[in-house]
Amino acid sequence: MTRRANGEGSQPVLRSDGRYQVSVRHIDEDGRSRRTYVYGKTAAAAREKAKEVRQRVEKGRPAKDAKTTVATFTLEWISSTLAVSDRKANTKAMYATIARKHIVDSDLGATALDRLTARKVEEWVAGLRRKGLSESTIRSTYTVLRAVLDTAVRDRAIAENPAAVVKRPKVTAKEALFLSPAQVEATIEESHGSRYQPVFALLANTALRRGEALALRWSDVDLTNRRIQIRGTLSREDGELVVTDTKTEKSNRVLFMTDEIAGILRGVRKRQAEDRLRAGSA
Repeated sequence: MTRRANGEGSQPVLRSDGRYQVSVRHIDEDGRSRRTYVYGKTAAAAREKAKEVRQRVEKGRPAKDAKTTVATFTLEWISSTLAVSDRKANTKAMYATIARKHIVDSDLGATALDRLTARKVEEWVAGLRRKGLSESTIRSTYTVLRAVLDTAVRDRAIAENPAAVVKRPKVTAKEALFLSPAQVEATIEESHGSRYQPVFALLANTALRRGEALALRWSDVDLTNRRIQIRGTLSREDGELVVTDTKTEKSNRVLFMTDEIAGILRGVRKRQAEDRLRAGSA
């Protein structure tokens, strides 16, 4: 017999269980020599699987997909990749909740990575619809799964992301509900005497997001030059109120005050001064 080339695979060997075995020697990503074993009902089938292994290795892919379940890998993703990402804390918390509820605790979660297919992902999406989840929740859940499997590809646990070829679930566009001018006026009128009245009035006159208005500090307000610098947004994370960066770079902006806005803010400053006076040393 002639010597077989490195990576070509061994001659098929008949095992005691009736299957044929072929071993393929290759170099892994760390430069170490490895052997990957494949099996087939016939010698030809085993050789074909060995050929697939060689082709994967030549393309820089893992010789075989991992047998780790989707659930196990997802939990690892939550504690590592998601945890160190630059997403906002509330987004991380939302993704982790979605992943545990709709991926880990699902039939898809019990599937091994090496048996995951685009069809199984589609069946999983169909199951989410049967549960009555909203379109936006289904889309978010699909987004999380795709991120998990992208990481699996990066970590060479799988060669390809089967979710990437599945059509992204759509969300039907709906017209946003909004208050009429008369309803806005009525809301502000009803809020007179409340500490929230200045917030309602500021939102109505500036189109600020609620979190942006609540995150304002006096250092962001220039009453002399009639300018407001929007720098952050207030949100609740793990039960604590924290100020984080604005949603997008464009959200970090400067607003110019009208006389009405300036009057609202002067009123807030006056009230705060009165509160301090009443509080005294307390």
